[in-house]
Amino acid sequence: MVRDDQIRGYGHLLDWAQERGALREIEVDQLREEAAADPDARRRALGRAWAFRRALHDCLRSVVRREPPPGASVALINSAIAESPPAFTLAQRADGIAFAIPVGPYPDLLRPVLCSALHLLSSPDLVRLRECTADRCGRLYLDHTKNGSRRWCDMGTCGNRAKARRHQARLRHPLP
Repeated sequence: MVRDDQIRGYGHLLDWAQERGALREIEVDQLREEAAADPDARRRALGRAWAFRRALHDCLRSVVRREPPPGASVALINSAIAESPPAFTLAQRADGIAFAIPVGPYPDLLRPVLCSALHLLSSPDLVRLRECTADRCGRLYLDHTKNGSRRWCDMGTCGNRAKARRHQARLRHPLP
């Protein structure tokens, strides 16, 4: 799993969802109010989000590694699909069809992520899915380079650290 988790609590989860456009500000405000009124529901929602994220990561990583996905992860994602009202629909687009999320009467943090994951799993971009090669990173990313040779999720962090480690190793053990 990702070593530097940015979602350390429910508030971080809501901030993440709003920053990524998964929820509108009004929906985030509504969820914050509901969470303040029911701390147990807030903890359950956060636990559900963490479990879903772990299951999705495990399934997508299995795609990258060309391994069968863990059965428990598939079951959890299928459960999220079944519990995510209202049902997903297909929407016609100029370039084909895509999953669409009908607007519901209440916000659900997982619906946009679930829809995005389902879209990726049925997309030609799936062959571009990669796992960061940096030690202890574990992030997955889409490699949009022309030749498909990207190695790190982010050059500014993981790539830079890996190159700095290699440089330090060369300084400590120079070739004769």
